[in-house]
Amino acid sequence: SGYLLRGNEQWVLTTNMEHPGGLSAWKHQVKSGFLSGIDYVTIPAPANSEESITQLFDAALRSKPKGHYKIVSVSHVLTTTGMIMPIRSIASLAHQHGALLVVDGAQSTGSVIGLNLATSGADAYTISGHKGLLGPTGSGFLYVQSKIKKYIQPGMLDDGYSGYEHSGGTAPLQTILGLGYSIDFIEAAGGLNEVAKHGQQLAIHTQKGLLRLSKKFPGLIMLSPPPHNQLNSHGMLSSIVSVAMPPNVGVKDVIENLKDEQGRFVVKLLSSHGGVFNNALRVSYHMYNSLNDVNRFLLSLEASLEELGCDTSTE
Repeated sequence: SGYLLRGNEQWVLTTNMEHPGGLSAWKHQVKSGFLSGIDYVTIPAPANSEESITQLFDAALRSKPKGHYKIVSVSHVLTTTGMIMPIRSIASLAHQHGALLVVDGAQSTGSVIGLNLATSGADAYTISGHKGLLGPTGSGFLYVQSKIKKYIQPGMLDDGYSGYEHSGGTAPLQTILGLGYSIDFIEAAGGLNEVAKHGQQLAIHTQKGLLRLSKKFPGLIMLSPPPHNQLNSHGMLSSIVSVAMPPNVGVKDVIENLKDEQGRFVVKLLSSHGGVFNNALRVSYHMYNSLNDVNRFLLSLEASLEELGCDTSTE
Protein backbone atom coordinates (compact mmCIF):
# COMPACT_ATOMS: atom_id res chain seq x y z
CA SER A 1 0.00 0.00 0.00
CA GLY A 2 2.25 2.76 -1.26
CA TYR A 3 5.57 0.97 -1.63
CA LEU A 4 4.95 -0.71 -4.97
CA LEU A 5 3.32 1.80 -7.32
CA ARG A 6 1.61 0.53 -10.44
CA GLY A 7 3.29 1.70 -13.61
CA ASN A 8 6.68 2.52 -12.07
CA GLU A 9 9.86 0.75 -13.21
CA GLN A 10 10.57 -1.50 -10.26
CA TRP A 11 12.02 -4.97 -10.05
CA VAL A 12 12.58 -7.83 -7.63
CA LEU A 13 15.95 -9.55 -7.32
CA THR A 14 15.83 -13.13 -6.11
CA THR A 15 17.66 -16.42 -6.75
CA ASN A 16 17.22 -19.47 -8.95
CA MET A 17 16.90 -21.62 -5.81
CA GLU A 18 13.67 -20.24 -4.35
CA HIS A 19 10.65 -22.35 -3.49
CA PRO A 20 7.95 -21.99 -6.18
CA GLY A 21 5.49 -20.94 -3.48
CA GLY A 22 7.65 -17.99 -2.57
CA LEU A 23 8.15 -16.96 -6.18
CA SER A 24 4.42 -17.04 -6.90
CA ALA A 25 3.81 -13.85 -4.90
CA TRP A 26 6.29 -11.85 -6.98
CA LYS A 27 5.01 -13.34 -10.23
CA HIS A 28 1.53 -12.25 -9.21
CA GLN A 29 2.77 -8.70 -8.61
CA VAL A 30 4.33 -8.67 -12.08
CA LYS A 31 1.09 -9.93 -13.58
CA SER A 32 -0.87 -7.27 -11.65
CA GLY A 33 1.35 -4.48 -12.92
CA PHE A 34 2.95 -3.50 -9.61
CA LEU A 35 6.32 -4.97 -10.58
CA SER A 36 8.14 -4.69 -13.88
CA GLY A 37 9.85 -8.05 -13.59
CA ILE A 38 12.04 -10.47 -11.69
CA ASP A 39 15.80 -10.98 -12.03
CA TYR A 40 17.60 -14.02 -10.70
CA VAL A 41 21.00 -14.52 -9.09
CA THR A 42 22.31 -17.96 -10.02
CA ILE A 43 23.50 -19.77 -6.91
CA PRO A 44 26.10 -22.51 -7.47
CA ALA A 45 25.59 -25.97 -6.01
CA PRO A 46 27.58 -26.44 -3.98
CA ALA A 47 28.62 -22.94 -2.95
CA ASN A 48 32.01 -22.69 -1.29
CA SER A 49 31.76 -19.57 0.87
CA GLU A 50 29.50 -16.85 2.16
CA GLU A 51 31.78 -14.31 0.51
CA SER A 52 31.20 -15.80 -2.94
CA ILE A 53 27.42 -15.55 -2.49
CA THR A 54 27.65 -11.96 -1.27
CA GLN A 55 29.75 -11.07 -4.31
CA LEU A 56 27.07 -12.44 -6.62
CA PHE A 57 24.43 -10.17 -5.08
CA ASP A 58 26.81 -7.22 -5.06
CA ALA A 59 27.45 -7.64 -8.79
CA ALA A 60 23.75 -7.98 -9.58
CA LEU A 61 22.78 -4.88 -7.59
CA ARG A 62 25.63 -2.81 -9.04
CA SER A 63 24.59 -3.75 -12.57
CA LYS A 64 21.49 -1.54 -12.26
CA PRO A 65 20.91 2.05 -11.10
CA LYS A 66 20.13 2.57 -7.42
CA GLY A 67 16.43 2.06 -6.83
CA HIS A 68 15.96 -0.24 -9.81
CA TYR A 69 15.33 -3.13 -7.43
CA LYS A 70 12.63 -2.39 -4.88
CA ILE A 71 12.82 -5.83 -3.27
CA VAL A 72 15.57 -8.38 -2.72
CA SER A 73 13.92 -11.68 -1.86
CA VAL A 74 15.88 -14.71 -0.66
CA SER A 75 15.42 -17.84 1.40
CA HIS A 76 17.40 -17.96 4.62
CA VAL A 77 17.88 -21.71 4.12
CA LEU A 78 17.61 -22.86 0.51
CA THR A 79 15.00 -25.56 0.07
CA THR A 80 17.14 -27.10 -2.68
CA THR A 81 20.52 -27.56 -1.02
CA GLY A 82 20.01 -26.57 2.61
CA MET A 83 22.58 -23.80 2.31
CA ILE A 84 22.30 -21.08 4.96
CA MET A 85 22.36 -17.81 3.04
CA PRO A 86 24.37 -14.83 4.41
CA ILE A 87 21.28 -12.68 4.84
CA ARG A 88 22.97 -10.01 7.00
CA SER A 89 25.43 -9.26 4.22
CA ILE A 90 22.70 -9.40 1.60
CA ALA A 91 20.55 -7.06 3.72
CA SER A 92 23.36 -4.53 3.90
CA LEU A 93 23.80 -4.59 0.13
CA ALA A 94 20.06 -4.35 -0.50
CA HIS A 95 19.73 -1.31 1.76
CA GLN A 96 22.73 0.40 0.13
CA HIS A 97 20.94 0.09 -3.21
CA GLY A 98 17.54 1.29 -1.98
CA ALA A 99 15.82 -2.08 -1.72
CA LEU A 100 14.04 -3.92 1.06
CA LEU A 101 15.08 -7.44 2.02
CA VAL A 102 12.25 -9.98 2.26
CA VAL A 103 13.32 -13.36 3.64
CA ASP A 104 11.60 -16.72 3.24
CA GLY A 105 12.36 -18.46 6.52
CA ALA A 106 10.28 -21.58 5.93
CA GLN A 107 13.29 -23.88 6.39
CA SER A 108 15.20 -21.82 8.96
CA THR A 109 13.54 -22.67 12.28
CA GLY A 110 15.34 -25.67 13.69
CA SER A 111 18.07 -25.36 11.04
CA VAL A 112 19.85 -22.08 11.86
CA ILE A 113 21.70 -21.76 15.16
CA GLY A 114 21.21 -18.39 16.84
CA LEU A 115 18.32 -17.25 14.63
CA ASN A 116 17.42 -13.69 15.65
CA LEU A 117 14.97 -11.83 13.44
CA ALA A 118 15.66 -8.44 15.01
CA THR A 119 19.35 -8.59 14.09
CA SER A 120 18.99 -10.54 10.83
CA GLY A 121 18.80 -7.40 8.70
CA ALA A 122 15.55 -8.55 7.12
CA ASP A 123 12.81 -5.97 6.63
CA ALA A 124 10.25 -8.77 6.48
CA TYR A 125 10.72 -12.39 7.46
CA THR A 126 8.21 -15.22 7.00
CA ILE A 127 8.17 -18.46 9.01
CA SER A 128 6.22 -21.61 8.26
CA GLY A 129 4.61 -23.18 11.32
CA HIS A 130 4.38 -26.77 10.12
CA LYS A 131 8.06 -27.33 9.31
CA GLY A 132 10.73 -26.75 11.95
CA LEU A 133 8.21 -25.64 14.55
CA LEU A 134 6.23 -28.90 14.15
CA GLY A 135 2.99 -26.93 14.18
CA PRO A 136 -0.27 -27.35 12.25
CA THR A 137 -0.37 -26.83 8.50
CA GLY A 138 -1.63 -23.39 7.58
CA SER A 139 0.13 -21.74 10.52
CA GLY A 140 3.08 -19.39 10.52
CA PHE A 141 4.44 -15.93 11.27
CA LEU A 142 5.21 -12.74 9.41
CA TYR A 143 7.82 -10.54 11.10
CA VAL A 144 7.91 -6.97 9.85
CA GLN A 145 10.31 -4.21 10.86
CA SER A 146 8.36 -1.27 12.28
CA LYS A 147 9.84 1.10 9.69
CA ILE A 148 8.02 -0.68 6.84
CA LYS A 149 4.85 -1.67 8.66
CA LYS A 150 2.99 1.21 7.00
CA TYR A 151 3.50 -0.47 3.64
CA ILE A 152 1.78 -3.70 4.69
CA GLN A 153 -1.94 -3.22 5.21
CA PRO A 154 -3.90 -6.38 4.32
CA GLY A 155 -7.64 -5.95 4.06
CA MET A 156 -8.27 -8.71 6.59
CA LEU A 157 -6.80 -6.49 9.32
CA ASP A 158 -8.80 -3.35 8.51
CA ASP A 159 -11.01 -3.89 11.56
CA GLY A 160 -8.26 -4.98 13.97
CA TYR A 161 -6.49 -8.05 15.28
CA SER A 162 -9.18 -9.78 17.35
CA GLY A 163 -10.21 -13.42 17.01
CA TYR A 164 -13.19 -12.22 15.00
CA GLU A 165 -13.47 -9.11 12.88
CA HIS A 166 -15.76 -8.25 9.98
CA SER A 167 -12.85 -7.80 7.57
CA GLY A 168 -11.19 -11.12 8.37
CA GLY A 169 -13.94 -13.35 9.68
CA THR A 170 -13.34 -15.91 12.41
CA ALA A 171 -9.67 -16.66 13.00
CA PRO A 172 -8.62 -20.36 13.05
CA LEU A 173 -8.09 -20.39 16.79
CA GLN A 174 -7.36 -24.12 16.86
CA THR A 175 -4.48 -23.57 14.44
CA ILE A 176 -3.13 -20.64 16.43
CA LEU A 177 -3.33 -22.57 19.71
CA GLY A 178 -1.83 -25.65 18.07
CA LEU A 179 1.20 -23.66 16.95
CA GLY A 180 1.59 -22.32 20.48
CA TYR A 181 1.56 -25.84 21.90
CA SER A 182 4.14 -26.92 19.33
CA ILE A 183 6.46 -24.07 20.33
CA ASP A 184 6.05 -25.00 24.00
CA PHE A 185 6.90 -28.60 23.12
CA ILE A 186 10.12 -27.58 21.35
CA GLU A 187 11.11 -25.22 24.14
CA ALA A 188 10.61 -28.00 26.69
CA ALA A 189 12.89 -30.21 24.59
CA GLY A 190 15.71 -27.65 24.70
CA GLY A 191 14.67 -25.02 22.17
CA LEU A 192 15.31 -24.35 18.51
CA ASN A 193 19.07 -23.86 18.93
CA GLU A 194 19.44 -27.37 20.30
CA VAL A 195 17.26 -28.72 17.51
CA ALA A 196 19.45 -26.93 14.95
CA LYS A 197 22.69 -28.18 16.52
CA HIS A 198 21.37 -31.74 16.52
CA GLY A 199 20.20 -31.51 12.90
CA GLN A 200 23.47 -30.04 11.71
CA GLN A 201 25.46 -32.82 13.37
CA LEU A 202 23.32 -35.38 11.56
CA ALA A 203 23.81 -33.45 8.31
CA ILE A 204 27.59 -33.46 8.78
CA HIS A 205 27.49 -37.20 9.43
CA THR A 206 25.40 -37.60 6.27
CA GLN A 207 27.86 -35.58 4.20
CA LYS A 208 30.77 -37.66 5.42
CA GLY A 209 28.92 -40.83 4.47
CA LEU A 210 27.97 -39.49 1.05
CA LEU A 211 31.55 -38.43 0.37
CA ARG A 212 32.63 -41.96 1.22
CA LEU A 213 30.01 -43.34 -1.18
CA SER A 214 31.11 -40.94 -3.91
CA LYS A 215 34.49 -42.68 -3.96
CA LYS A 216 32.71 -45.92 -4.79
CA PHE A 217 30.16 -44.25 -7.09
CA PRO A 218 32.02 -41.32 -8.74
CA GLY A 219 28.84 -39.91 -10.30
CA LEU A 220 27.37 -39.18 -6.86
CA ILE A 221 27.76 -35.40 -6.42
CA MET A 222 27.21 -33.36 -3.26
CA LEU A 223 25.01 -30.30 -3.85
CA SER A 224 24.98 -28.95 -0.30
CA PRO A 225 27.80 -26.70 0.91
CA PRO A 226 30.53 -28.05 3.16
CA PRO A 227 29.87 -27.44 6.86
CA HIS A 228 33.19 -25.68 7.39
CA ASN A 229 35.99 -24.25 5.32
CA GLN A 230 38.72 -21.65 5.64
CA LEU A 231 36.55 -18.79 4.36
CA ASN A 232 33.58 -19.64 6.53
CA SER A 233 34.37 -20.94 10.00
CA HIS A 234 30.68 -21.09 10.96
CA GLY A 235 29.64 -23.16 7.97
CA MET A 236 26.70 -22.81 5.60
CA LEU A 237 25.29 -26.30 6.12
CA SER A 238 21.91 -26.58 7.82
CA SER A 239 20.05 -29.78 8.72
CA ILE A 240 19.31 -30.40 5.02
CA VAL A 241 21.58 -32.33 2.67
CA SER A 242 21.08 -32.71 -1.08
CA VAL A 243 22.94 -35.02 -3.43
CA ALA A 244 22.78 -35.63 -7.18
CA MET A 245 22.54 -39.21 -8.36
CA PRO A 246 24.95 -40.67 -10.93
CA PRO A 247 23.78 -40.00 -14.50
CA ASN A 248 23.14 -43.68 -15.28
CA VAL A 249 20.76 -44.05 -12.33
CA GLY A 250 17.28 -42.56 -12.09
CA VAL A 251 16.50 -40.86 -8.80
CA LYS A 252 12.88 -42.06 -8.89
CA ASP A 253 14.13 -45.66 -8.95
CA VAL A 254 16.43 -44.87 -6.02
CA ILE A 255 13.57 -43.38 -4.02
CA GLU A 256 11.38 -46.41 -4.68
CA ASN A 257 14.11 -48.50 -3.08
CA LEU A 258 14.32 -46.13 -0.11
CA LYS A 259 10.68 -46.52 0.91
CA ASP A 260 10.08 -48.08 4.29
CA GLU A 261 7.85 -51.07 5.00
CA GLN A 262 4.71 -48.91 4.91
CA GLY A 263 5.61 -47.47 1.52
CA ARG A 264 6.40 -44.00 2.85
CA PHE A 265 9.05 -41.80 1.30
CA VAL A 266 11.98 -41.16 3.60
CA VAL A 267 13.63 -38.57 1.35
CA LYS A 268 12.38 -35.77 -0.90
CA LEU A 269 12.75 -35.75 -4.66
CA LEU A 270 14.20 -32.52 -6.02
CA SER A 271 12.73 -32.04 -9.45
CA SER A 272 11.05 -28.65 -9.62
CA HIS A 273 14.16 -26.54 -10.03
CA GLY A 274 15.50 -28.09 -13.20
CA GLY A 275 19.06 -28.80 -14.25
CA VAL A 276 21.08 -30.87 -11.83
CA PHE A 277 18.11 -31.13 -9.47
CA ASN A 278 16.21 -33.25 -11.98
CA ASN A 279 18.18 -36.25 -10.71
CA ALA A 280 18.76 -35.41 -7.05
CA LEU A 281 17.30 -36.10 -3.66
CA ARG A 282 17.22 -34.30 -0.34
CA VAL A 283 17.22 -35.49 3.25
CA SER A 284 16.38 -33.28 6.22
CA TYR A 285 16.50 -33.87 9.95
CA HIS A 286 14.76 -32.81 13.14
CA MET A 287 14.88 -33.57 16.84
CA TYR A 288 13.26 -36.99 16.40
CA ASN A 289 16.00 -38.26 14.09
CA SER A 290 19.15 -40.04 15.23
CA LEU A 291 22.48 -41.27 13.91
CA ASN A 292 20.77 -44.61 13.39
CA ASP A 293 18.46 -42.97 10.85
CA VAL A 294 21.46 -41.48 9.03
CA ASN A 295 23.25 -44.81 8.92
CA ARG A 296 20.12 -46.58 7.67
CA PHE A 297 19.79 -44.01 4.89
CA LEU A 298 23.43 -44.36 3.83
CA LEU A 299 23.35 -48.15 3.86
CA SER A 300 20.05 -48.20 1.96
CA LEU A 301 21.34 -45.73 -0.63
CA GLU A 302 24.49 -47.77 -1.17
CA ALA A 303 22.47 -50.95 -1.59
CA SER A 304 20.06 -49.20 -3.96
CA LEU A 305 22.86 -47.87 -6.19
CA GLU A 306 24.42 -51.32 -6.35
CA GLU A 307 21.08 -52.92 -7.20
CA LEU A 308 20.43 -50.39 -9.96
CA GLY A 309 23.82 -51.06 -11.52
CA CYS A 310 25.41 -47.73 -10.74
CA ASP A 311 28.71 -47.22 -12.53
CA THR A 312 31.63 -47.65 -10.11
CA SER A 313 34.38 -46.82 -12.60
CA THR A 314 36.57 -43.77 -12.05
CA GLU A 315 37.25 -43.15 -15.72
